[in-house]
Amino acid sequence: MYIWLTLLVAAGCRSAVLERREHCPSLLYFQVFNAGAFMNPDRVHVSAFRYPDEDRLCSDTTTISALEGRDFCLRISRAETVQGSGVLGYRRCRLESGSRWTVAPGAPYDSLFRFSFLSRVEPERFIVDVEFVKEYSRVTLQFASGESFPFDVVVRSNTCGIDAVTGKPLEGPYWCRAQERQPGVFDFLLPRQADDALTLELYGRPGQYPGGALAHSIGLGSVLREQGGISWKEKNLPDVLVGIDQLEYDIQVQVVPWENENLEYAY
Repeated sequence: MYIWLTLLVAAGCRSAVLERREHCPSLLYFQVFNAGAFMNPDRVHVSAFRYPDEDRLCSDTTTISALEGRDFCLRISRAETVQGSGVLGYRRCRLESGSRWTVAPGAPYDSLFRFSFLSRVEPERFIVDVEFVKEYSRVTLQFASGESFPFDVVVRSNTCGIDAVTGKPLEGPYWCRAQERQPGVFDFLLPRQADDALTLELYGRPGQYPGGALAHSIGLGSVLREQGGISWKEKNLPDVLVGIDQLEYDIQVQVVPWENENLEYAY
């Protein structure tokens, strides 16, 4: 009798006789098409919401290798239609509410990738196909004056993050100081943009141009769209090289599409 009771309990949801299957949780797994592009596994935050009322069902943090090996799943209480997302590369960006990932003013943006899904999840095991998309542009600025460049560069725009489920840019103040990699060469990461408000501000350095004074303001948003042909609705955002003669306001734009191969992901 004792042995029979042990087997009865262990059978759990696997037994159609002992317990009805519709009461068992659905296990939601992920098949990531481009997981192998990320050579260094990093944290992935995965969330699921009931569709269409957007009630949170579950969320958890895992790694690329766990997703790829199907060592990770989300438990859905019953068969239903769910939507959700996975976000990779968050360091300074924070989950504000629901699926809204934002960065605070003054903080550089992250090398953010995401996937989203909308599917009817049936008991008991379900696999959804997803693909990470690139949600940032690395913009490199090269000023003609080179070593004699006397300014610091501040970047401003009206977009501060992304809705990881819909892919829609989130409006809000964003600014950061561009990093100078070598004299006259700067770079920064840019979220997916909602408009043409992207602006570069050049501030004088102490002992050169009057320290801290705004010397130039360069509207870059429309230039990227008109000269570079950039659409912020592209699936994977490209990287951009911008050559600037700040005295004559002569700007040249080169767009570098993202290649989804051998991506080293490290901080």
